[in-house]
Amino acid sequence: MAFDLKSFDIKKFDYKKIKYEVNVGSRDQQIRYGAGCAALLISLFLGNVFLLVIGCGLVASAYVRWCPAYSALEQNTLDEKK
Repeated sequence: MAFDLKSFDIKKFDYKKIKYEVNVGSRDQQIRYGAGCAALLISLFLGNVFLLVIGCGLVASAYVRWCPAYSALEQNTLDEKK
C-alpha cells in the first residue's frame, strides 16, 4: 500500500488516531538502525545537534519498531509472510 500525496487532506488529519502498534518491518528496521547510527557518528565529528536528534529518533524508532508518522498516515512496512 503506497502513500498517495494527492489524496491526503491536511484538514481531515486527526492526531487522535495515532496509536502505538508495531508498524516498522524488519528491512525498514535495519535501514533505520544503519541511517541512525551513521547520523549519530557524523554528528559526533561535526558537532551538529540536528543530526544527533535525527539519529536518536531513527535508532529509537527502529528499537521500538514504531514510527509515529507511519501511524498517522496508517502505513506499515511489516512483512506479510509470517
